[in-house]
Amino acid sequence: MKIALAQMQISSEIEANFEKTIRLMKEAALKGADLICFPEIQLTPFFPQYEKKDVSAYVMNEHSRYVRTICKVCREERIFAAPNFYMEENGKKYDMSLLIDDSGLVIGKQKMVHIAQCKHFYEQDYYTPSEEGFQVFQTKFGKIGIVVCFDRHYPESIRTEALRGAELIIIPTANTTAEPSELQRFSVPFPKRVFRVFRKASSKAKTPFLIGLLNGFMPCGPLQAMWLIALASGSALNGAVSMLMFSLGTLPLMLGLGSLVVILGKKFAHTVQNAGAVIIAVMGLALFTQGGALSGILPVGIVSAGSAKDIAVNIGGVQIVSSELTPGSYPEITVQNGIPVKWNIHAEKGSINGCNNKIISHDLGIEYEFHEGDNIIEFTPESTGDISYSCWMGMIYGKIHVKE
Repeated sequence: MKIALAQMQISSEIEANFEKTIRLMKEAALKGADLICFPEIQLTPFFPQYEKKDVSAYVMNEHSRYVRTICKVCREERIFAAPNFYMEENGKKYDMSLLIDDSGLVIGKQKMVHIAQCKHFYEQDYYTPSEEGFQVFQTKFGKIGIVVCFDRHYPESIRTEALRGAELIIIPTANTTAEPSELQRFSVPFPKRVFRVFRKASSKAKTPFLIGLLNGFMPCGPLQAMWLIALASGSALNGAVSMLMFSLGTLPLMLGLGSLVVILGKKFAHTVQNAGAVIIAVMGLALFTQGGALSGILPVGIVSAGSAKDIAVNIGGVQIVSSELTPGSYPEITVQNGIPVKWNIHAEKGSINGCNNKIISHDLGIEYEFHEGDNIIEFTPESTGDISYSCWMGMIYGKIHVKE
């Protein structure tokens, strides 16, 4: 696919800009281009740099002479075009790009989603935000997306269209020398070296494999736990086998989710994305609360999986209580307030694992690592109520009920 970029110096006259547009389209077609991309609001001056001006003369719609003529030239020159206009649709005005195919049909419309409002960029005075969000359009060259000007500052714009299968993303912009620096704070800087690496890799068949391989360095919770398990094994072979089993275990889930999205198709893609966002938000909240509880910043309020069957007995002014350690849960005990406690937790062989091997209670100042056999933990409760404790990962919880 050969792409032409129309770098235009816009004049104050619509007709002059329109004639330049048609000339550039024909020149691009003559040079063998399959698609020509135009800048933002290519037929008019950049009026959003002024506050609340009357720009009704600049408003167009799909039936405007300028739009129809561009479609006609696309058909005659057998070229795709992505022009951008100040467009009216259903009584609302938008910063809108069109995608016109080589038969002259408008096959896509992309409106600006995020509307800027700052010095020299008074766009909220003129534009309505898109109701459709970021879209991708199917063409004979593949899937094409468009991100209009200010939307490029938001990472979800490119990411959303990439997730929807975009193989090419067009970004029409109109820039001035007075562009304020605060607009740039929304941009995420990225090393140029990384762009060069991925640009070279994008043309190779091994790219999906490489991306999957690099995904192994993402610091997600389950993966970090597997790193620790592999390192704790003390053996390169055992660690490698652990990571292999983890990858094989996640493979069906990843393939299943990918297949589900393909089966549901474009119609349900937005619903799947929303559901995924909710799940990620819930998981993020859970991780936040677990981290806060482990650090002692947040209180731990949970319902433990165990039962308070282990009740302390006062022997000589010391409360004695015995419990058994199990792989998936912690014991729940009942003690009296103000009397020293000696808690014996017996760990049978095989009952200790990488998660339950260490308990933490910030309320009691306890941090204890288990070993096989009897484990004695001593403390003195200073108030009545329930005291929670957890494993070092915040995955397994238990409770100590303190009575008068």
